[in-house]
Amino acid sequence: MQNDVPSSRIRWIMPRDAWLLNRANVQPGADFFDRTSGSAIDQFEAIAAATSISDLFARLEERNLLMRIDKAVAPTTYRCAVVSPAELAELRRIKDIVRLGHVRAIEPTRIELAQGSLPAEPDTLYVDCSACAIVKAPRVPVFDGERINLLMIRWCQPLFSAALIAYIESHFADAAEKNAFCSVVPSPERPTDWLTMWAVTLANTARWQKNEQIRGWLLQCRLNNVAAMMRGAKPDDTAKFERLKEMAMKAGAAGSKLPALLAQVA
Repeated sequence: MQNDVPSSRIRWIMPRDAWLLNRANVQPGADFFDRTSGSAIDQFEAIAAATSISDLFARLEERNLLMRIDKAVAPTTYRCAVVSPAELAELRRIKDIVRLGHVRAIEPTRIELAQGSLPAEPDTLYVDCSACAIVKAPRVPVFDGERINLLMIRWCQPLFSAALIAYIESHFADAAEKNAFCSVVPSPERPTDWLTMWAVTLANTARWQKNEQIRGWLLQCRLNNVAAMMRGAKPDDTAKFERLKEMAMKAGAAGSKLPALLAQVA
């Protein structure tokens, strides 16, 4: 569409609708402190207040923390995908959306899908957008004998996770201790994996904050969103430090509520 292709000429085969992260809430740096910290607090408050999983996702959508293409269609997947409100508005211009499952075969005049088929024109251009950005993680620890498995240890943040794994590898010797700092955050597939990722992330964060070495590294790591938000903050900037305390308090409340919500996962 940015290259002047009319939205009416585009057919979108969408096997599964997804929950999408709002890009405006995850911008790095001190300039975005209020928005980024506020979105984290909003997420923790939504978890703490939710009475059910469906209620949780309604609260997350109401606060523009998670978004979807079509509000009339319940998403069945979550893959850490990020979209801005402006990009979402552009995507919603596409009206010819096919929800018949994955493509089985493409012929000159027909598309075969998991749940049916539909006619196609011979001069159609097909763009394959089905590659996995985050593959399903194997059930192995990060530190596994002579092997280091570069898996996520914070939600939707593989680069930060790899950096912290490298730091822990180079500063700690005991394998059990290293793995205790690096519980694996599962790769998301279903919407409820949003909850699982936060549960492991909050537990890992609590362990990191109790270790002085790791805590010091986190404060200077440019890949750590909190360190990036606080860059340049002066010791007397009480508003920002109070905000961080609020985040920690709300995170604790969310962590306490997550087991009850996860117990509802089928």
